[in-house]
Formats: sequence, structure tokens, C-alpha cells
Amino acid sequence: MLLLCCYAVAYLNRGFSKGNLEDYSGAIADFTKAIELDPEYGDAYCNRGIAKEKAGLPYCSDYKKACELGEERACGWYNQQCR
Repeated sequence: MLLLCCYAVAYLNRGFSKGNLEDYSGAIADFTKAIELDPEYGDAYCNRGIAKEKAGLPYCSDYKKACELGEERACGWYNQQCR
């Protein structure tokens, strides 16, 4: 399980880098891979939501899931933008 978690973190970090380069489709793909490796990774859902929002794609379901997993910032964004 620890190795699986480390791979998820690696994809999350790569997604951050791609997002910083405004490669939102690449960031979304990496955050999605992190979620596939660890379906309880709230930070990956939250950051995928951010990338989707910046790309003009539907993002509320990611903020909602991140909130359900304890990501407080996602709860605020979901409540402000998606309700």
C-alpha cells in the first residue's frame, strides 16, 4: 500500500507541474491517475477540480468528492460555486 501511495503522490506532483505550465489536460490526466491509484486521495480530487475549472470543464463533482474526503478548501469552493 505504501508504494501505491507514493506513486499517487508522484502523479499529484506531476499534475501540479503541468497545471503551473497551463497544461490543464495533462494535469487532469495526472490527477486522475493519482485517484485511480488511491481513490480516497482528497487532494487529488480537489486539484483535478481546480484544473477542470481553469480548463472550462465541469468541476463540481470533484470539489464535492474532495469535500467528502475532508478537504476543507474544496468544501468552501463547492458551497460557493456549485450550490
